Amino acid sequence: MPVAAGLGGGSGDAAAVLRLAAGEVADLPQLALELGADVPSQLRPSLALVQGVGERVEPLPEPAEHAAVLLPGGGGLSTAAVFAEADRLGLGRDADELGELATRLREAAGAGASPLSYPDLLVNDLEPAALSLRPDIGEALAALRAAGAAKAILSGSGPTAVGLFADLATAEAAAAALGSEEAIVCAAGRARLEP
Repeated sequence: MPVAAGLGGGSGDAAAVLRLAAGEVADLPQLALELGADVPSQLRPSLALVQGVGERVEPLPEPAEHAAVLLPGGGGLSTAAVFAEADRLGLGRDADELGELATRLREAAGAGASPLSYPDLLVNDLEPAALSLRPDIGEALAALRAAGAAKAILSGSGPTAVGLFADLATAEAAAAALGSEEAIVCAAGRARLEP
């Protein structure tokens, strides 16, 4: 996994170590939160609605089949710099709006639907800040849309652009059309587990 790509690799690694300590260390969720906001959600990796500063993790049903093409963008992007830029730009939402969005997302994802059935709820509020610091992310998002992505979005604090597709074959064809050596294709959802 690329380093500093906004894909949660460091958080996933930290949570994996903590999972090894289950039963040996008290209050793993609190320790996970102290390590980073993304770590608690990775103690039991799954699709989840995460709220607060990462301390409220609500597992959601596994979604229906879909696939993704990731364009890491190279060069990394500092999470601290992206959050500082978000503050400078005045980005953010109030608690009422976040609560309403959480309810809508819970309802949409609660039946195990594909994320492609609720693309309007797939928003990364850090995207404008990351684009301000790395305008080339916009080119990657546009390339994914041009390759047929039903939704293109920034992963984490960036710089990885993610395009969502209906299935693995469509994602693989899009990645081939992009002609990028750094493209990563991933299958997700229930169908990937079936023989």
